[in-house]
Amino acid sequence: MQLVADLLLLSSEARPVLFEGPASSCASVEFFEQCRDTIIARTKGLSILTHDVQSQLNMGRFGEAGDSLVELGDLVVSLTECSAHAAYLAAVATPGAQPAQPGLVDRYRVTRCRHEVEQGCAMLRATPLADMTPQLLLEVSQGLSRNLKFLTDACALASDKSRDRFSREQFKLGVKCMSTSASALLACVREVK
Repeated sequence: MQLVADLLLLSSEARPVLFEGPASSCASVEFFEQCRDTIIARTKGLSILTHDVQSQLNMGRFGEAGDSLVELGDLVVSLTECSAHAAYLAAVATPGAQPAQPGLVDRYRVTRCRHEVEQGCAMLRATPLADMTPQLLLEVSQGLSRNLKFLTDACALASDKSRDRFSREQFKLGVKCMSTSASALLACVREVK
């Protein structure tokens, strides 16, 4: 959650957010008022879910509380992304403002993938070998694989679209480095299994 807030707030860019998962209902919203209403509804849902988690913890239903906390985290990310989209819509409505034009690479998604790869690697470094269950290894390796594939695909696409020869070569080198690193990392994970 902190990562999403940092990415959206610190980028200081007026651009639409590419939504994934529960926030996707804000993606098609073109008017600030609609986005505001969605944010209000989700804020009420956040309040209800917070009380649910508290009561589940008080009753000792820790499994349900864990599931509710995951849902709560998704809702906070969704709220943050919807709020960023509302800010974009408000910025575009300012006289003289123009909608954002997509670049070669979506910095938000690339940065988010980079952070998820770093978190996965940190988890592998911090977890003692005796505590690494097959389920944990599977989850971490799937997350790493998915995010490294996105980064590789983003660099390959940017290389194809770039007009500058030097930039094309840099993107191609990025693809090679990520592919090699991903193969080595996933081979190490397989060895641990």
